[in-house]
Amino acid sequence: MKKNVLPTLILLLGLLLASPAAAKSHPPAGGNGGPGGPGGPPPAGGHEMGPPPEMVLKEALSLTETQVLAFKTLMDTRTQTVQSVMPQLDAAQRALDDAMQGASPDPAQLGALLLTVHGLRVQVHQADLAVSTGFRALLTADQQSALDGFMAAEPSLPVLMALQRLHI
Repeated sequence: MKKNVLPTLILLLGLLLASPAAAKSHPPAGGNGGPGGPGGPPPAGGHEMGPPPEMVLKEALSLTETQVLAFKTLMDTRTQTVQSVMPQLDAAQRALDDAMQGASPDPAQLGALLLTVHGLRVQVHQADLAVSTGFRALLTADQQSALDGFMAAEPSLPVLMALQRLHI
């Protein structure tokens, strides 16, 4: 199964591009907890991890305005899908949890609820895959190569996150 690369890419690019800005906006260890500091509110602009992900991608991959708009459309479609599915998923999950708590749960009911929950999760996963596949389709060969390079750095994410939290 093809791995959904979009969340990892956005996190990695956000960390890489936000690190210099974050180092400037955070007070040193033991700081006062002001905006952007430990225990303080996010920096002005409200983005804890730096600029919006689509702007990070635009800069890192040299996306055109047309590509950025197409990516935003993909994300808007995903958001609409997830917003319509999540209330159903939450209700189905609660019903499954409640049914499992009963004194003698009905296996047929549990099975039906489990299939419902699974089907709704698949819808969310398909929306994620549509974004990932659609995003890759927007890219030129050079941009796809750059994306692959960023994705190869995924194992370094925990280290980068630790360094950023330590302001190193």
